[in-house]
Amino acid sequence: NKSGTMLKSKSFKEGVALLCGTIIGSGYLILPFSFLKAGILPNIFWLIFFTCCLIIVNLIYAEINLVTHNNHRLPGYADLYLGKIFKLLSRVIFILGILGGLIVYLILGSRFLILLASPIFKLSTNSATLIFWILSSIVVFLNFKFSSKVNLYLTIFTVFIFFIVSIFCFINADFNNFKIIPTESFFFPYGLILYSLIGWLVIPEIIVLIQNNKEDQKIIKPIILVGTIIPMVVYFIFGLSVFLLSGANTSSDAFTSLINFLPQPLFVLAALMAFLEILNSYFSFGISAISTLKNDFGFKKQTAQILFLILPIAIFFIGFIDFVKIIAVLGASFESLNILMILLIYNKLKKTTKGQEEKLISIPKPLLVALGVIFVIGGIIGTINVL
Repeated sequence: NKSGTMLKSKSFKEGVALLCGTIIGSGYLILPFSFLKAGILPNIFWLIFFTCCLIIVNLIYAEINLVTHNNHRLPGYADLYLGKIFKLLSRVIFILGILGGLIVYLILGSRFLILLASPIFKLSTNSATLIFWILSSIVVFLNFKFSSKVNLYLTIFTVFIFFIVSIFCFINADFNNFKIIPTESFFFPYGLILYSLIGWLVIPEIIVLIQNNKEDQKIIKPIILVGTIIPMVVYFIFGLSVFLLSGANTSSDAFTSLINFLPQPLFVLAALMAFLEILNSYFSFGISAISTLKNDFGFKKQTAQILFLILPIAIFFIGFIDFVKIIAVLGASFESLNILMILLIYNKLKKTTKGQEEKLISIPKPLLVALGVIFVIGGIIGTINVL
C-alpha cells in the first residue's frame, strides 16, 4: 500500500514533527486565557475554522515553493509574482512579523526560565531574557538535520506531557467555571488563534527535508494535513482543561496559574517541555529569518545572522513586553495580510503556469476569492478589537 508506506517514511515523521514543533510554540499557552476572556464556543469556532483555512493555505504555499523552483520565502515570491508594491509590503510585514514572533518567544522563554529556576534561585526578568537569548541564538546555528531528528522526539514527548497535564486538570476541574461570563467579544480570539496555528514559515524546510531523503514530494500533503490538525487538538484539550481548573485565575501564560495545582514534578516537567518548544519555535523562526534576509533581501550571510541576533533583544529592552497584545496584532494584522498575499501569489501562479499539472492542490477561483475576503474583513475587525 503506497499511502501506508508514505506514512511510515522518515520524511513523514520528521516533517509532521517539524510542522507541529513550529506551530506548537507559544499559541497553546495563550489559549486558556482566551477561553476565559471570550468564552468556550468562540474559541472552538476559531480553532476549527482556522485549522481548515490553514491546511489550504499551507498546501498553497507548498505548491508555490514546488512550482517556482526557487529558494525564496514569501517576500521573494511577492516580488516575483506581484510586483514592487507587494514586495515592499511583504518585506515590511516579514521584518515586523518575525521580530514580533521572536520577541514573543523571548518574553515567554524568559518567563519559563524563571519558573524552572525558582526552586533553586531567583532570576530577574532581564537576566532570564539574556540567558534565553544566548541559548536560543546558539540553537539557531545548529545544523538543520540535527534539529529535525531532535524535533521528532521533542514534539512526541511534549504532546504526551501536555495530555497528562490536561487529564490532571480535567480530573481536578471546577465545572462551575463554565458559568464565567466572557468579558471580550467573539473576535477576541481571532488574532491569538490565527497566530498560534501558523506554520507555513517552515514549509520550505520540510520540502528540503523530503528532497534530502530522496522521497516523493507528494508526501507534503499528508504532512500538512496531520501536522496542522495535531496542534489544533492539543490546543483545544489543553486550553479547555486549564481554563476549567484555573477559572477566573487563568494567567496569560497558562502556567503561572497552574503552579499551585499541579504536583511539582509534573509542573517542572511540563514547564521544561514548554520551554523546549519555545526554544524550538525560536529556532524555526531564526532559520526562516536568516534564510529570507539572505535569499530575498540580498544580505550577506554574516549580516543576516547579526541582524537576527541583535534586533529582537534590542526591541525587548526598549520595552515591548505585552505579549498577549503582540500576538493578537501579529495574528490579526500581519498573518491575515501574509495569507492574503499567499492567495494572490497562487492566483498569479495559476495564470503563469497554465497547462502545467498541479503538484499538490488545485483551488477554484471562487474559493480563493472567498478566503481572501474572509481574511481582509476578519483581519480588520480583529485588529480593531485589539487596539
